[in-house]
Amino acid sequence: MLPTTHFQQLLLPRFTKTRRDLSAQIWRVDPSALAVSQTKPTKAHRPWSAVGAEEFRAVKRTPLHWGRMFDQCWWKVAVPEPEGGEAVRYLFWDDRGEATVYVDGEPVYGVDPGHKYAPIPAGARELVVESLCARTGIWVKGETQGVDGERGSLFRGAYLAERDDAAWRAYHDLDVLIGLMSLLDKPEYPAHGDMWSGGGYRPEVTVVEPLLRRLIHRTSAAVDALETRGLEAFCRSTRAIYDEFRGNPDAPDAMKAVLTGHAHIDLVWLWPERAGEFKAVHSFANALNMMERYPEMTFGYSQPASYEAVQRRSPELMRRVRRQVKRGRWEATGALYVESDVQLPCGEALVRAFALGQAGFRGLTGRDSRCVWIPDVFGYSAALPTIMAGFGVPYFYTTKMHWSGATRFPHSSFRWAGMDGSEVVAHLSWTHYNQTVTPAELRHSANQHRQSHVHDEALFPTGYGDGGGGVSEAMCERARRLSDLASLPRAEWGTIEGFFDRLAERAEALPSWRGEMYLEYHRGVQTTNGRLKAAFRAAEAGLQVWEAVRCATGGGPVDEDMWKRVCFAQFHDYIPGSSIAEVYEEHVPELESIAERALAHAEDELESAGGRPCVFNPMAAPRRTWIDGRLVELPPLSGVAFDELEALPADPVTATKTRLRNGRVDARFNAAGELKSLDVDGEPVALEQPGAAVWTFPDRPANYDAWDIDRYSLSNGTHHRGRAEVDVTTEDGVGQVAFTRQLGDLGEVTVAYRLEPGDAVLRLAIDLDLAEPETLVKLAFPTAYRGREARYGGPFGSTMRPQWPGPLANDAMFENPASRWAVVTDEDQRDGLMLVTQSKYGVGVRDGLMHLSLARSALITPTGVSGDTTTIGTGGTRQYTDLGRQAIRLAVGRFHHELPLTQQPAYLADALYLPTPRYLGRPLDAGFRGLDAPASLVPAWAVPNGDRGWTLRLHETLGSRGQARLRLDDNRSATPVDLRGETMDTNTSAHAVKPYALMSFKVF
Repeated sequence: MLPTTHFQQLLLPRFTKTRRDLSAQIWRVDPSALAVSQTKPTKAHRPWSAVGAEEFRAVKRTPLHWGRMFDQCWWKVAVPEPEGGEAVRYLFWDDRGEATVYVDGEPVYGVDPGHKYAPIPAGARELVVESLCARTGIWVKGETQGVDGERGSLFRGAYLAERDDAAWRAYHDLDVLIGLMSLLDKPEYPAHGDMWSGGGYRPEVTVVEPLLRRLIHRTSAAVDALETRGLEAFCRSTRAIYDEFRGNPDAPDAMKAVLTGHAHIDLVWLWPERAGEFKAVHSFANALNMMERYPEMTFGYSQPASYEAVQRRSPELMRRVRRQVKRGRWEATGALYVESDVQLPCGEALVRAFALGQAGFRGLTGRDSRCVWIPDVFGYSAALPTIMAGFGVPYFYTTKMHWSGATRFPHSSFRWAGMDGSEVVAHLSWTHYNQTVTPAELRHSANQHRQSHVHDEALFPTGYGDGGGGVSEAMCERARRLSDLASLPRAEWGTIEGFFDRLAERAEALPSWRGEMYLEYHRGVQTTNGRLKAAFRAAEAGLQVWEAVRCATGGGPVDEDMWKRVCFAQFHDYIPGSSIAEVYEEHVPELESIAERALAHAEDELESAGGRPCVFNPMAAPRRTWIDGRLVELPPLSGVAFDELEALPADPVTATKTRLRNGRVDARFNAAGELKSLDVDGEPVALEQPGAAVWTFPDRPANYDAWDIDRYSLSNGTHHRGRAEVDVTTEDGVGQVAFTRQLGDLGEVTVAYRLEPGDAVLRLAIDLDLAEPETLVKLAFPTAYRGREARYGGPFGSTMRPQWPGPLANDAMFENPASRWAVVTDEDQRDGLMLVTQSKYGVGVRDGLMHLSLARSALITPTGVSGDTTTIGTGGTRQYTDLGRQAIRLAVGRFHHELPLTQQPAYLADALYLPTPRYLGRPLDAGFRGLDAPASLVPAWAVPNGDRGWTLRLHETLGSRGQARLRLDDNRSATPVDLRGETMDTNTSAHAVKPYALMSFKVF
């Protein structure tokens, strides 16, 4: 009746309504429920092969509540004969939990918020369903995580469903076009506001790109065809639009989005390990299903720990994965055993994560992985490129740096160099790793690609992650439509290492970044859950001692399973303390057990019949220690008989209520128990105010309680400096002065200062009873040292960070990762204060003030996100980390860069706390007599190789140069090797030491 309107704003709401109408036409669910039976839900997860003849009881009535949080349940579903042929039918599994559908014993599809309809293979008459009593599709719009923590999951029935494929195609055609039009809309015309939906005034389409006008006109004509001639006519019209609006690959702004199928699986987080293993099976089944239905799709997955879990739970599924790996469609890459936190583990623990990871990838692909894949960790150690280079891994990928809250990282593709100069090619996505292939995501990825002028590709991880699930049918449909569409990057499935190979060809044109990548967020993870971090460090130390014993006894490598569990604990939501309480209830005792068993094995292997009382030094350096009333020096990697130890001269320790001294260290205290002064070997440490001051701060981050310490919290502290009760003891030559005082209304803290004869540092033992929730406890040392930067220990080496106030980036570094030691000095970096801890990692230094985080009673919410009360594991119960008693050990002393090795902070971080096993046996050693090298070249670990000798690992810690010579027994020799144990070229007995070098020598 009327001509087509030329006021295009009147057409836009029509498109979104049509999209809703098409969505409603896609699925038709048969209301007749299918016959279902189930097993009894169990906390322990069992593979299908272990269920066997277990009784399945018919489900007679729905809705049905089943299980408790994270329980597993097995179900059987009877599939009736189809009526009139074998058209594709789908299972609609109406349950609040997640599920994996099995056919003939093999997982074929994962049902979750992003994957609601499971295609039923032709001929299948019975489906088996494995259910998890949890729902964690947290990135799916409109979905919630919760199941009832008390009543379990809610099952409403199983139903057959059919898909109207014409409506399916039409919906996705229109959805992508709407997405493109929304992008072309100018900011003054809000893409998802009144212009597109709702009533009332809509701004006129005036100053816009011509492409938008044409798209609106063509899409309106397509909707006309839908309303007058039906779905097929609409699809023909939209196909014509896609043909007309093809992109120009030769245009100056052309870019390619390399899609890699992805399912970032948190092995633990809002769920325990058994649920993470379920998610691996669930997500792998989905990935294979998508590959069958969308032949163009590729998929990449890291984490050999997950592959091992899938092998245990479903060997059939792993066989199918291996087939796709061989075909090149499934890419197994990542280099590490799990997606590790790379700041909290010690350097050797990270090396083992690489060694185990690469062994896992060789088992899957026949070769090492060439890419470190850690999209979701909380900062990036400067030691990481060095370790990567030692394993021959050239590529690095992450996304998390775009979360920084104060400054912007300047690059997306770059050359990343470690502190020693080792260099890798890196790519940073400026979007999340849970991408869904929408026009908006593609445009954002392109616009944020800082190096698009050098390399016109951006990597685009595609699929639901964190809770797993991976790629969905809708993502694959959008990818097909976005493979060639005007004004957008071309979406094209590809491989991770293939993308990096092409990027590496342009490496010389890329910018460079040297040193750590500090994440200006999630600073609390260095401190959260102190018991966990202490247990983790104890496990590292126990394995260090056991391996040292093997080096001295000629034994081979220690139990690999123990190392796997320690490396598993490096996962980036495990060791940071950001998982739910159940994770740590299960795993902290495991780590404590590993420490105990490793030390017990070490002692057993040292024992021999008819032996003499001996003591073993597990360090590859001399170690002075106070034993049975004598100061003695233990040679490196040696067991020495007590009756052969020569007593060294040492002044006695004297202790009063105000002073503690031993001839080397002289410490004075005030009535509050704070450190008034500290002299070491006659040289004063420049304290401006009393040190070891205890402060508490309200710790209520704006967003992520377990992860964050917010800057404003550190401006609202309480200094606890009331008069303390004093206890002075001297026992077996060791002196101690302990000060006890209240910490808030209910808590208490005892700071005990301790000296042994011969000590060059003042030891502190802090017994903390923290009673106040949401509280951060710090120990402060106000000094006069005002150097531009302070030095923080790293997994290997160290990192310099600004301590001067001023620029925004400086202020953002108010809390930093420190691998158990830190130093603040004047500008010449010579004299200063050093802090060494047993298992504390959060340190800040600002304008001379060094502060160590002792504990934080952070709120553990069910999701880990502040203010979110959805019930996923605790029924909304408020729980806190670090409440109650804990023992904290640290030491302070004078730093000078010319101090000998045995007074260097990186050395002391081991020497003060590493156990020295006593045993009845014979004296023994590893044939290593010491090291002639700069004092800053610190032996870090001794690795047993069995018949092939052992390997000594050293790292330079202060940025110094020099030469290193190993002093060995005459029947021993050494050769430099890389971290894989492969021999490096050398023709000299003296080896150049460059700043921050990581060096390994195989000793035969």
